[in-house]
Amino acid sequence: MVKGCAEPRWRNRQDSTFDMRVFKKTIITLGVWTLTWCVWGDLTLVRDGRPEAVILLGHQPTRSAQMGAFELQHHVKLITGAVLPIRRGQFQEADRGKVIIRIGGDNSGLSGETSVVKFNGDTILLAGHDTSDDRTVDYAKPETFPAVEYTCKGSLYAVYDFLENQCGVRFYGMDELGTTYRERKTLTVKGADRTFTPPLDAFRVVYDDDRYKASCKVKISERDRVLWQLRWRQNLCFGLVNHNQYSVYFAHWGRAKDPRLAKAFIEKRADIFAKGFEGKGAGVDPILSRNYPGDKDLPPQLCYSCGEAVSYYAREALTYYRGGNVLGGWGNFSGGVPTDKAVIPRMEGKPFFYPLQGGDTGGHCLCERCKARFPNDDQDNVSNNKFQFIADVARKAGETEPKAGISTLAYIQTLRYPDRVVLPDNVSVQLCLTVYSWWHPVSRQKQMAAYNEWIAKEARRRPITLWTYLFSTYWDAAHHFGNYKPFPGLYPWKTGELFKQFTRDGIRGWFTEVEMQYNQLEAYVAAKICFDPSLDPDQILDEYFAAMYGEAGDAVKAFYREMERAYWNPGNCPPEWLRDTSKVIGPKGSKRPYWDTGLHSPEVNWTLGTPERMKKLAELLETARTRVATPREKARLERLVDWLWTDTLEGYREHGLVKPAP
Repeated sequence: MVKGCAEPRWRNRQDSTFDMRVFKKTIITLGVWTLTWCVWGDLTLVRDGRPEAVILLGHQPTRSAQMGAFELQHHVKLITGAVLPIRRGQFQEADRGKVIIRIGGDNSGLSGETSVVKFNGDTILLAGHDTSDDRTVDYAKPETFPAVEYTCKGSLYAVYDFLENQCGVRFYGMDELGTTYRERKTLTVKGADRTFTPPLDAFRVVYDDDRYKASCKVKISERDRVLWQLRWRQNLCFGLVNHNQYSVYFAHWGRAKDPRLAKAFIEKRADIFAKGFEGKGAGVDPILSRNYPGDKDLPPQLCYSCGEAVSYYAREALTYYRGGNVLGGWGNFSGGVPTDKAVIPRMEGKPFFYPLQGGDTGGHCLCERCKARFPNDDQDNVSNNKFQFIADVARKAGETEPKAGISTLAYIQTLRYPDRVVLPDNVSVQLCLTVYSWWHPVSRQKQMAAYNEWIAKEARRRPITLWTYLFSTYWDAAHHFGNYKPFPGLYPWKTGELFKQFTRDGIRGWFTEVEMQYNQLEAYVAAKICFDPSLDPDQILDEYFAAMYGEAGDAVKAFYREMERAYWNPGNCPPEWLRDTSKVIGPKGSKRPYWDTGLHSPEVNWTLGTPERMKKLAELLETARTRVATPREKARLERLVDWLWTDTLEGYREHGLVKPAP
């Protein structure tokens, strides 16, 4: 046995002996996680279009293992045209002499999302820690696939590792056009053992903001969407937060309009809610405005210093910890879910945090008690009041169930570190960062300063996670400036740089909002690094352009580079934006320092699309058109032009930057 390589607990077959064809070993240690590689000899899975391997499952394989078998079979067929047979239980006599690819079944000593790729003679093991679920997978029906959330899928992740590292497959997009591979009739793989556990163990979630938009140019089927989530190794294990502070209104403000939620009403308790908004018709989230139509007194938030508000949410957290849910609470906003159903499963070996976050409204309590306890809080910073409330809820819940925790957002007025609050250990914090606006130097400086303080003071004590906004000029155009057609905002290299820092800093989870038809590449780079922080973003991007566009890859890469140089440029800030660097200044004046969307007005945006730059970009695309060779490469380039360039040209004309022909 080569020193340092753990001896396998399994053997190829009864008549086999352990193969000593080891020629290289590497161990990489990053922070608290370890990636182990042991490299062996070559194995041929398909020769001249004929299968030379068999996929072997156990007698009762997990959904993860079943899905892995289908995914491996599917992609080997795409590469070679050959169909590897899938067996259950044991190999057949006809399989003697072939490579056996065992999927699942050997997860002893493994935990979390650990995956294992092991070579032994002419057997390959693709296994890992799987959630115990052996229901049947139908490869045509996404509802039978392993759940994306609250499951461990080590065996499936091992298959994806094998496809990527041994077979050269890449999953760049949300449908099959974004999957790349090199077609050949013979598929030979180099043996390389790998045991891997992703360090971001709380969650890795990409939310496609285009999903329900009529303007989205490519509709993704539900099956393709689930496959994309699995292939990008998305998961949710604990700690993800969103706005959910609604059930208390249904219980203690008034009877909801929805009859299912109306059942939750107990009694009016005005003391629980924020003061100072009587008769003002303050903005509230849609779920509340629908259920209390015309109520001008409806408060936008809670009173953070109210003891009963603390007790209410401590009880709600305990209800979820014990496997139930609450009408109007997380996972049951409609009131249609039975309250004895667990909507936040407690995962083995993982901590439990109940998400608690007020409405997306601002408008915090103005009562004298809230003002007195943190008099330095103001309209741009209510972190101390908000996080004291979170700390109080977490402590109260922890008195009854010490392992019941609270997760919350550090968001806009609460992104700043709460310097006067001592947070208990059972609190997890998700920082909300508008990274797409960080080309503005003051925006980046202010948000990074807040981020760095959280990391320095809390990252070793509790899970610190992220919510990033990987938007671009399209978001600003649609939401702030009348939906004009903008010059694009692309920044995949900057994304790689930022996410290498985030993962080095020890973040435990990542959620992002992104418009996938525009910033899919940024999302891909971030997702790859959040799954495996050892990866080099430059290498990820070099592979992307070559694999997606073949001989046209250099031209498309230069197109993206030019787009990023144009977009991620502090010089885009007009001089008046930078005269007072204590403030984030944009087209409409001073902005909240931690919420700086809306920087790209048409006047600012179209300074990027100079005639010289537009000419250069057009030439690069024309060069790419002459170089794409295969139908798939041509289709990918056509999609790029349709998604990005066509509207850019229209915007260029609309803003008078090109004169119509006489």
